[in-house]
Amino acid sequence: MSHSYREEESRIDSHIEPAIASLPLFIGHTEKAVTSDGVMLTTGTCHSIASFAEFEQCFGEAPSDTTLCVTMNHDNQVVSAVCHCHFYLHSCIKQYFDNGGGTCEILSVGNYNEPLHAVTFMMAIKQLPAEATFTLIAMPDAVTLPELPQLQQQLLQYCQQQANCMAILDLPYCDNQTLPATVTAFRHQIGDTALHNGSAFLPWVEVDMPSARHYKHLEIKYTPGAATAWREFQKATRIQSRLFRDHLNHLPNLLLRRMIPPCGTIAGLLYANDQERGVWKLPSAPVNHVHSLSATINDAQQAGLNIDAAQGKSINTLRHFLGRGILLWGGRTLAGNDTEWRYISCKRTFNFLRASIHHYLNNQSFVHNDETTWSQIREACNLFLLKQWRAGALQGEKSKHAFYVRIGINETMSSQDIAEGRLIILAGFALSRPAEFTTLIIKHQLHSQADAVEQARSYPSMANKLKIRARTSPINITINTPLPKQGDGPLPLEIS
Repeated sequence: MSHSYREEESRIDSHIEPAIASLPLFIGHTEKAVTSDGVMLTTGTCHSIASFAEFEQCFGEAPSDTTLCVTMNHDNQVVSAVCHCHFYLHSCIKQYFDNGGGTCEILSVGNYNEPLHAVTFMMAIKQLPAEATFTLIAMPDAVTLPELPQLQQQLLQYCQQQANCMAILDLPYCDNQTLPATVTAFRHQIGDTALHNGSAFLPWVEVDMPSARHYKHLEIKYTPGAATAWREFQKATRIQSRLFRDHLNHLPNLLLRRMIPPCGTIAGLLYANDQERGVWKLPSAPVNHVHSLSATINDAQQAGLNIDAAQGKSINTLRHFLGRGILLWGGRTLAGNDTEWRYISCKRTFNFLRASIHHYLNNQSFVHNDETTWSQIREACNLFLLKQWRAGALQGEKSKHAFYVRIGINETMSSQDIAEGRLIILAGFALSRPAEFTTLIIKHQLHSQADAVEQARSYPSMANKLKIRARTSPINITINTPLPKQGDGPLPLEIS
């Protein structure tokens, strides 16, 4: 009697697929919540969309419970029309796609008839999946709630538990006068836990409203000197509001605008940047479809926002530059004093690499925890990290300076680990860090002492006027630490 034996082999793929770098989740109120087939979404269900048209198909249009404030002059001309509403998700999604955003997920926590309430958002965060597929989270509709700091803390703690997720945090609305107080309150209330898992942004952005039909309440104001003349016109307008609404819709030069938090804009910039340049870089493209900002940030203010000497809680800004448009100016996490995780690009790159390797290991079938398996895993990780280094994600003149992968008995595992079925890999990355300074080197031919005296006599006023200033890069501001040396060691990553 003959017996046949089949030796079972480990089925290990040598190719590591890169994890999704940018997949935002937006949480907020919508007009409805259905799938593209019209099936109603259950409470707490995240739904994926790929375009603004698909968003409106599944989640409806902008809220109609909006106040439209119209300013008119003595010639019966509409000078400006500004909308006000507590629901921001619809406009933020429009900004997201206008600035290069792609596939994202939406979590509707209710319709426009339901009031904004902190408990609604708290429950939504608690019901988020234990292992997130999305990599960014924002909740613009929560920005006006008094409990916003507690909700943002809860969001940071959720991201802390994920392998590849960061929170985009909006600050409450502020203008030039209220900016300092808003920043101080935010830094005081956000806490000190899991700060490297989120980044904060201001100011708000002014965007277009789709049309004049998206308002329910009408307020008319007058330019100076016109109030008396138009009291009767205001009364007539209230009576004939539908006619006035049609009139607004047909004014060729009238643009309805509103201020919204910047999270949708930021998420769109990050998504487009990840596709075109890589998660290890920060967006440098100008912002699209934004008319103005709620506050104007100057260099001195930027320095204080970027580096918080007291608490280290950095805040990034959008700024307008003549001839360049509106740019994202700043690239720090909330953990501005953290040497390793102060930069958004570093944290997101680390998350991306870790998630890629985690996903690879979870999809392999390891039959034997032996040298053959270790060798195959080591090769796959090395090939993946080599590709990322060549793309610019890791720093180092040579690959051995950029990363390492270790796995084996008495190296990452003990005999007991192997006996208990534990497979432990130790990988290290030298992340590419952004340059917060550009250095200007000036070479000047020295003159003799006699020449110098003669020049001083000829140009006495120049002695104290000549100043040379280095031009900083978009993410800087003023920081007094040198750039990391090329030989800095990789950051450790343990996967078990």
